[in-house]
Amino acid sequence: MMNDVTGIILAGGRSSRMGTEKGLVSVGGNPMISHVIQTLEKLGVKSIKICANDERYEQFNYPVIKDLVKGKGPIGGIYSALVESTTDKNVILSCDIPNISVDILQYLLENSEDELAAISSFEKKTHPLIGVYKLGGLSIIKECLENDQLRLIDMCEKLDASIVEIPGSVGSDRHFFNLNTPEELENSML
Repeated sequence: MMNDVTGIILAGGRSSRMGTEKGLVSVGGNPMISHVIQTLEKLGVKSIKICANDERYEQFNYPVIKDLVKGKGPIGGIYSALVESTTDKNVILSCDIPNISVDILQYLLENSEDELAAISSFEKKTHPLIGVYKLGGLSIIKECLENDQLRLIDMCEKLDASIVEIPGSVGSDRHFFNLNTPEELENSML
């Protein structure tokens, strides 16, 4: 059981490239976000929160957190979710990675300890929305919001985030693939 970790799924984006609410798009017969929820459940995370501005996410029976500051992208979602979190460690994931695996999240948690944030990397490509963020970084994230510094990589640098390189024995490209467009959905590696 992971009672000391909160799972946070960001689903509050505009989905402009997908053309419809991305997390609710059917992938393998289920809404895309349900795959991410199931992975967190299999990991043993008891507290899961969905950061979204769409009431339809309430169907998944987890708390839905609306952005405290509207129009600030993923950083606004991260901030809003962390304000509501009751655990120091928070696994933050985007809703558009239906192939994310328990093994990757377990490896990420095992290789993040004292830092304010630890983000995953695979084949030298960082993935800030597959990461562990601690409540201690909340004031830095708030400062980024207040100063309109909304690039995730800049926020991660301010948090002095460690980069956890996921080995090929734990993950593959398929696990990190995010679906942003109808074409990607049609050609997905599911």
